[in-house]
Formats: sequence, structure tokens, C-alpha cells
Amino acid sequence: MKPNELIDSKALEAVNNAVKELEIKGGEVKEMTRGQMWQFQDVYKYLYNCAWHCVSIKTCKFKGMAARAEVRNGKLVFDYVGCGRFFAMRRAFRWITSKKQADVLKEARNLGKELEDFTLEEWRLVLGEQWYFVVSGRFDE
Repeated sequence: MKPNELIDSKALEAVNNAVKELEIKGGEVKEMTRGQMWQFQDVYKYLYNCAWHCVSIKTCKFKGMAARAEVRNGKLVFDYVGCGRFFAMRRAFRWITSKKQADVLKEARNLGKELEDFTLEEWRLVLGEQWYFVVSGRFDE
């Protein structure tokens, strides 16, 4: 186990394939250590889920935990972050299920879907002009 050792060309090729698949900006990774690759393997699952599976509150596997990545000067830089899309949908869900919003909730249920299955675009449609007010958190004030 040598985390500071550079990875070989095949591993670097696999990393670059993942970078392309996830559409990470910044170009190609030129070098990476084993330790960074091990960390990236964990970050990859967050990036992959957000890019391909997370479309509603129900499908978000990590419940608001996400990651971001980019290539800078040939090195992959990544970090764990909160998912704004998930938190916006969760705020919309909390707002619409509050007692004050019974009329809007009734209208939303007429769409024939569970609220947890609504996509971000469907939440925007249902909330209309209230969208920015709700996702900014001002409804709690």
C-alpha cells in the first residue's frame, strides 16, 4: 500500500474514461497518486448517482450528499458538497405538505404521482410563482 505512488497508465486511462463518462470539465487527467485514486473511487459513486439517477427525492441515494470534480492543470480535484437540487426538492415537499398549503397539495396530488417522485421541473410547475420563495427557504420566516 503506497498511497503516494503514481498510478500506472491503465489505471490513468480508467480514470480518464470515468472523467469523460461523468462529463467532468477541465480535460484529461495527466497524473494521479494511488491515494487520490482510492478517494476518487468513493467520490465517483456520488458523482455517478447525481448525474444519472438522482431525479427526485426518492431516487436520491445519498439524501443530499453529493460531490463535485474538475480537472485543473492535469490533476483531478474533487470535494464533497451538499446537493442543491435535493435540498430544493425537499424544501418544496415540506412547503407543500404544510397545513397552510392544502389547496396546492390537493392540486399536486391530481397529477397522479407521489410527491417524492416529482422531478425538479415538476416541482417548479406545481409551485409556479412560489418556486423561488420556497426553495430560498423564505417560507420558514
